Amino acid sequence: MRDYPLYHPPTGDRLLTELTKAEAKEHFEWFVQQGPERLRLLLSEAERDGVAPRELDYSRESLRPLWRWLRTKMEAAPLKGKFAEERMASLPAWFPEKEKEGALIELTFPSMAMILDAGFYVAEVFRRRHPEAVRWSLWLKKNGPFNQPYLAGFRLPLVPSWLVGGSARQAISGEDHPDVLIELLDRWETYLTL
Repeated sequence: MRDYPLYHPPTGDRLLTELTKAEAKEHFEWFVQQGPERLRLLLSEAERDGVAPRELDYSRESLRPLWRWLRTKMEAAPLKGKFAEERMASLPAWFPEKEKEGALIELTFPSMAMILDAGFYVAEVFRRRHPEAVRWSLWLKKNGPFNQPYLAGFRLPLVPSWLVGGSARQAISGEDHPDVLIELLDRWETYLTL
């Protein structure tokens, strides 16, 4: 997976929280335009690994083979030295002791790119299931996913790649099950504002 194409946003490698409002809007437009091509890359990679195209038809059930395949592609490395110390110092006091080890694991850049692409796939599943309610939007409020593209149409802002990324981190930490994306879809559908 080391050759999986990375993202190259027009705003460079700056954090989204560092962008001005105009830059955030530029990034948002660029990001949404990437969707079709990034989905093509993801589906092509899955097919190359033996996932039949008919299995990834953007249905609810297609989230199972997507996750089964995606889980095998995730790579992580432990944070070390000052990076590990900074991460530990940034954790809030209430952070569970048993989860601290997992917080010291960082997904590789190709894995993060694939997670973003899988986020586009999950977004497309939601959009096809609820075309009148769900759409891409940009969160500009300081609270929540500041300057982040998200799916509007829910009581809370939904960042699809965060669902996939959180599931990937849990799986790498040993908490994995085949229906995690279906369960997340079902849960988020209860938050729809129809």
